[in-house]
Amino acid sequence: MVNVHPLVFLNLTDHYVRATNATTQPLLKMGVLMGSTTPSSGSSDSDEEISIVNSFDIVFTEEQLIDWVYLEKRIQQQAIILPNEIILGVYQINDSEPLQLSEELIEFREGLSSQYGDANLTALVFNPKLLQTDNNDIRGTKTNPQFYKIYQSSSSSSTDEAESKTSTQIKTKDSEKVAIDTILTLQEDKSSDEEKHFALFYKVNKSFLAELESRIDIILRNVPTTYQTLQHKDYQLLRDVNSLVAKLQQYKQGQDQVLSLIGLENNLKFYMEVIMSLQNLQSLEDMKVQLSMVPQ
Repeated sequence: MVNVHPLVFLNLTDHYVRATNATTQPLLKMGVLMGSTTPSSGSSDSDEEISIVNSFDIVFTEEQLIDWVYLEKRIQQQAIILPNEIILGVYQINDSEPLQLSEELIEFREGLSSQYGDANLTALVFNPKLLQTDNNDIRGTKTNPQFYKIYQSSSSSSTDEAESKTSTQIKTKDSEKVAIDTILTLQEDKSSDEEKHFALFYKVNKSFLAELESRIDIILRNVPTTYQTLQHKDYQLLRDVNSLVAKLQQYKQGQDQVLSLIGLENNLKFYMEVIMSLQNLQSLEDMKVQLSMVPQ
């Protein structure tokens, strides 16, 4: 029995989205399956229960070859962070072909088996486009059960009928249910997406705005004594505020915050103009002194 936990499909879906949105799309989308095994009572090792709880994608070189150096380092990191998880198999995301083993996945499984001494690695083929039969079904009540298939390593051909008979199920822990329900709830509430996006954006930048406003207030009150120490970072602050105002103006909500920022921007511009005027005055004074020293 092979138990596949929802986190794995979340990881695979994330892998698929990142790969399809990448500037240079990899030809193959493959990775490693992690988890644990539990011997079934009164059964042989071949009947052990496999729990796939985690996964990570692999990196390819510019020549579209598996980067085994990176893979080894990644596996070492996984062993340190999650010592109870072991390598259980490999996966491939394929959104255009039938749910069958590809030659590339078979070769990857064989290479991983020979390198880590495990001849019983599982292979999972996943097609995200088959995940739901109804695109409007947010909560997945009409999930297509045929969106993935498990293959056992005892077979090396994608046409072998024995491979398609592996018993499998999706198993969800209570903690996973909470996480999945939270994600689905956020997906359902589409009407307030823009408001939530703005609220999150403003919250992230709130501390920056407070610090910036405090600094400008101090500077405006002490312009005569600070203009000589003007730094390029002050110009960068002006550029940052300009950029932030432009971003916030993309949202319909939060106009009060936008107006507040525009006022802040104007104060900063005024400060910069005063500084430049004082610098010009200082330059004129210096020039006057130098001219007075020239023999008549």
